[in-house]
Amino acid sequence: MIPYLIFAVIIAAIASAGVVYSNSRKRAAREKFEAQFPPDAIELDPIADAPLMGEHYWMRIELFDLLQKGYVRLEDDQIKCTGKAQGENLSEVQQLMLIALQPAEDEDGMVGGELLGEIATNPLVAEKMAQKDAEYLKNGLAYPDEIQELSRWSYWGCLPLLVCVPLSVSVMMGFDLDSEIMSTFCFSMLILIVPFIIMRFLPGFEDRPTRAQVSMALMREKWGGKEIQASFDPAVQYQNLLIFGALGMGALAGTAFASYEDAFPLASAAGAMGVG
Repeated sequence: MIPYLIFAVIIAAIASAGVVYSNSRKRAAREKFEAQFPPDAIELDPIADAPLMGEHYWMRIELFDLLQKGYVRLEDDQIKCTGKAQGENLSEVQQLMLIALQPAEDEDGMVGGELLGEIATNPLVAEKMAQKDAEYLKNGLAYPDEIQELSRWSYWGCLPLLVCVPLSVSVMMGFDLDSEIMSTFCFSMLILIVPFIIMRFLPGFEDRPTRAQVSMALMREKWGGKEIQASFDPAVQYQNLLIFGALGMGALAGTAFASYEDAFPLASAAGAMGVG
């Protein structure tokens, strides 16, 4: 039993060292990238820069505009077309949404997440997101792909290796895992829990660079306190989009559009800015 536990301790130590090393690599890569840009905030446009918060965040704004202009309606958590003629200028994304909703006009409609998921696969959306991503990368508002890949290599990502590899080695070394139940339990706890505890004490990372966070905070401060209003006035509707783009779903609480949240329960639960 003692050699068995010693082996478990060694594997747990190696896994813990890997967690610390991975964390330090992420931090060094992020600091090196952010050092290329000044720390001051950039003034963001809540509508034009909605893709910074993710493609679904951006498309929820586009869909909300269709709702306030009367092109779509809500029935519980279902979104349906109203059949209103397209007499106003609509964005290409909004036109795609109306096309996707037309077959469901006389049926059950579509849940918000289902609609956005379908639109997100369109090449037009991918092209626009790529253009905005390149712009944000150039201005230090988003991390490059190689840094994002580093972030994905986490404790949970390598969990299968932490379990399968040591167990395979232990079998090769002749340990009888069926008979030594207590040893197996200790083995598993050491390998899985110790690295996890160490990871929890290491500083975490934000999804976006500091410059993006500061810029987003400035935008929220600018539009915080303003309220969305139901109106047919194009100027008011445009301001509604600015408020919604800056503050997210939370801006709809207590307004005539509060039920819009029902179509996106996950986005409403997550609360706000930065949820894609």
